[in-house]
Amino acid sequence: MGHFYTDNPPRPFYEVPYADKKREGETRPTTISDAKKAGAFPSPNTVMNIIDKPGLLYWKLQMMADAVYDTIIELGGDWNTYGWAKSYDKYKQLTEEAANKGTDIHNAIEKSLYGEPFDDEYIDTVKAVLDWLIKEKITPTGIEQVFVNKGIGIGGMIDVVDDNSMSIVDWKTIDTIGRYDGVYIEKDSNRIRRIDFHVKDKLPLIASYSMGIFDTLDNVNLWNVFISRDEPGVIMPRLYTKEEAEWGWKKFCYTYELWSHNNDYDPRRDGEE
Repeated sequence: MGHFYTDNPPRPFYEVPYADKKREGETRPTTISDAKKAGAFPSPNTVMNIIDKPGLLYWKLQMMADAVYDTIIELGGDWNTYGWAKSYDKYKQLTEEAANKGTDIHNAIEKSLYGEPFDDEYIDTVKAVLDWLIKEKITPTGIEQVFVNKGIGIGGMIDVVDDNSMSIVDWKTIDTIGRYDGVYIEKDSNRIRRIDFHVKDKLPLIASYSMGIFDTLDNVNLWNVFISRDEPGVIMPRLYTKEEAEWGWKKFCYTYELWSHNNDYDPRRDGEE
């Protein structure tokens, strides 16, 4: 499974109807078989999910450590087999809460860019983002812009595109404090450390967006804006160099070949007559 996109016009192909009559009108997530039949294009994330992401793994391990710590405190040292099960339940709760918070922040920013009302909880964060866009002279010409590039075989949705300044912005939410960081590391350096864990994971994605929209890495401003989930109003923009983008694009191309081989599907060629 994964996210796929179809062309003419570019649009998400996330779900398909069930074939059986018992579930008529219901849908299920798109599979690779569905994508092959439709000639759909994978998202960059779908492609990159075939390999390990150290930044994501680090975050998951931290969430598991937090869950075990909470369970130990809750059980008062009376640890048994039940403790592991309870820890895992707590881990799922923490990761789900973080994911939901990230979605809520994305939605608040998107609504603000469209001039729509959003949850007051995110006023400080939205203000920081809007101030940053003004500072960098980025005026969105596309918000949640969907694209398909048949030549490189991908489709996707980008948070912000500015055709005039040739800028691409991808919002990423992260935890900037964490349970143990106040003990072992200063806050500012901790923020930088947390971003560094994610950068090499994100480079192939942001580079593929540039190629997907502009067909080049030259003179394109590629931004990841890391937005704090636990410090309202704290954002950490990261503008990538061309060298970084080229490194990311090369990694994406290698991974695409692996993804294509593994799934026996290459939409760049399989749609040709």
